[in-house]
Amino acid sequence: MIKLCYLEKNTVKSELCENIDFDISCDILCVGLGTAGVFCALSAAREGAKVVGVEKSNFLGGTHTAGNVCKYYYGFEDGTFQDIDKATLEDDIFLIKEHGYESKHIQYIKKFREYGADIRFRSFPTGLYLEESRAIGVRIFDGGKTVNIRAKKLIDGTGDGHLIRMAGVKTFMGRNNDGNVAPFTVRTQFIEDGQYHSINADSGFVNQYEPYEYSKKIVYAHANALKYTQNCEFLGVASMPGVREGISFEGEETLCMEDIVFQKNVEKPLFYAYSDFDRHGKSTALDDEIFQNWSFISNLSTVTARIAVPMGVIVPRGISSLVTVGRCLSGDTYSRSAVRMIRDMSRMGECVGIICAMAAKENIEINEVDYGKYIETAKKYGCFSGDKEKTFGFDYPGKRLPYKPVEFDFYKNAHLLKTETPGIAIWSAYIEDGVLDFLFEEMSNASDALYRNNCAIALGLKGDKRALSVLRDMVKNRNNFYFKDCRRTNGFPSAIAMCLLGRIGEVSDIQLLSEIIFDNNEPKKEIYQNIKPDILFCNDENINFLYFTFFTYASAALLKIYKRYNLSTKDLHGKFLELYKGGEVIKAITNEAPDKPNHIEISNFFKYILAETK
Repeated sequence: MIKLCYLEKNTVKSELCENIDFDISCDILCVGLGTAGVFCALSAAREGAKVVGVEKSNFLGGTHTAGNVCKYYYGFEDGTFQDIDKATLEDDIFLIKEHGYESKHIQYIKKFREYGADIRFRSFPTGLYLEESRAIGVRIFDGGKTVNIRAKKLIDGTGDGHLIRMAGVKTFMGRNNDGNVAPFTVRTQFIEDGQYHSINADSGFVNQYEPYEYSKKIVYAHANALKYTQNCEFLGVASMPGVREGISFEGEETLCMEDIVFQKNVEKPLFYAYSDFDRHGKSTALDDEIFQNWSFISNLSTVTARIAVPMGVIVPRGISSLVTVGRCLSGDTYSRSAVRMIRDMSRMGECVGIICAMAAKENIEINEVDYGKYIETAKKYGCFSGDKEKTFGFDYPGKRLPYKPVEFDFYKNAHLLKTETPGIAIWSAYIEDGVLDFLFEEMSNASDALYRNNCAIALGLKGDKRALSVLRDMVKNRNNFYFKDCRRTNGFPSAIAMCLLGRIGEVSDIQLLSEIIFDNNEPKKEIYQNIKPDILFCNDENINFLYFTFFTYASAALLKIYKRYNLSTKDLHGKFLELYKGGEVIKAITNEAPDKPNHIEISNFFKYILAETK
């Protein structure tokens, strides 16, 4: 019996269908022809599959084209996308070089025609057909009518898991503590001093699965973009917003941040990605400990990693013949922030198209495909990237500086604890056994405050309470000094000490942390005044990032101590509620209006604390 599944107000509905007359049959049906989906459909067609592509807009390439994210960040520089890039530049009828997304769209069209694939523009899925637990087709709205398409393999390239959700697969969203997702962006284009500019600024937080909220946030973002009309020639905003993060789902395999930073062995990688953990957002005090350990405490936020992406992360558990391609995959919020770069999305799409074409040809599932033959084909086109030497390193977009590999060997890196760039040594100590006594001795005997503090951070990260006395001094004597490991978003040691107090601190630390949070004179202190935005820690003029960081980490630490010692949070709830309603803390942090990103982020932080102390 065939079942039609569909969404009604974000709830999965279904109905039984005795007989279905499918209007079209194909090997591969790719719903969503964005950055990944377009290459998925193209590569499947190139491999000889009969392909139908469904796209809700009238543009191919998604965020990379209609979203105007034309330039590249990280991602391995291999794959067929390079051929498209070359052809785009050679045939740049719009004369704006790498920003010629219209020219790139034309190149995609040419390739689809060359391979004989069928594109359905301004079409979107309204239902998914399941036979038992096997996906067999999709109902789409196309040209004002309903069309039923049957396929051997269905590919959800929507980025937001439209087919995955219709299938009733268990889904997740955001980080563990509060469900927070990475902010979205609306790219703005303008001409200033005779030069073309395209700005990719965070535009706030949105749940794109709630139509009213999504529409409202997009209107706000577009209105905010008008600030560029003041001193330049405003060209407009991208037709497609850049949503960085949607849902994740329960897959046959899951990719987590731990798998990446500890380089977990993957038996059958789909492909290799390459990036830092580019999650965005400022409220890292509520992030998972593994992310804090790496990005905040060890200050490795811009260290890049070679990422083996398991085959099973694109396969929803319990549903056969349906896979995803793009940023919607089975993984935590942190791993997905690293597996979403334009180059890698293009390469991932190509890999998924290849293996799905192979599976469709033999009427088998993708995990049954001859893996050796798949690798041979993927490597032929350069989209697999399994032979790269890069593992961890400091890399610089645009190749401004040479790549610098990183090796996490504590005794090779211990000397860095004496510097303003101790991150590699701190992480090396974290993953090394038998270094506790060494760190304690060095901390106890250090005459230099920087060395002593860095040893205490490394010791505290390993959960050793012998670091507490120094960590407390760092909080008492808090200052605006920050590490210099990374090219951006470096951490403040004083805030790192607060974070660690939350993990290993005692009831006696409550008073110290409370002073930072509830003393009305705290934000007036000199350390928070006249701090110019600096890309090394924050280049946002609309937020007092130092005070925001201290306030949020002190608050999160205080809550952890209360919970660890089973203390009543009733009075704590009242104090936070008074702060929130009074609004003075928020005003001290940001001068933005309530609908703007920084205001929303600190308000969301308060809401989390209030909910946890209720």
